[in-house]
Amino acid sequence: MKKQDIRDLIKGQESQKVEFKSRVSSFGADICAFANTNDGAILFGVTDEGRITGIQRGDEEVIANVASDCNPPIRPAIELVTINDKAILVAQVSLTGQLHGFGGRVYLRVGSTNRALSPSEILKLGRRRGKVSFGEQICRGASLDDIDQDKVRWYLAVREEIRQTSRPKDLSLAEVLVNIRAAIAN
Repeated sequence: MKKQDIRDLIKGQESQKVEFKSRVSSFGADICAFANTNDGAILFGVTDEGRITGIQRGDEEVIANVASDCNPPIRPAIELVTINDKAILVAQVSLTGQLHGFGGRVYLRVGSTNRALSPSEILKLGRRRGKVSFGEQICRGASLDDIDQDKVRWYLAVREEIRQTSRPKDLSLAEVLVNIRAAIAN
């Protein structure tokens, strides 16, 4: 990123695509929010008001380590730039299309802030991105009474024929469904 582009970002303010951090601390949620929402840049060594304070050289490793602690890991482009004789680090984070979490939470960038998602929002976002398929979802409240056992037997017979294997005859239908991961045990 060019120095003039960085100066322009600093003259602006925090936004959907820009975050200022005066120190290299407490930024895991920021990295995840950008990776989950849109491309963004985190400028370390810049206060919320846009004043350049600078950072310690060697903080690149701290940023890389925190980004690696995201789940799944994120690989920002990290650049050291000197402006007004002060070092700042620019971490450019790209939207990945995956769902990234930090500290057990998933974040989205909303304006100049990060918002932690609820479990239902995470599932909804995962479905929209094709990360949670319909077949992988659990049908809460369903029981064996809700399943057409004739169709299950037909499926198991076809499955055995195609795979040229047979299921253990000492297992109940419910145990077979759990065994093939078509149901979960109580």
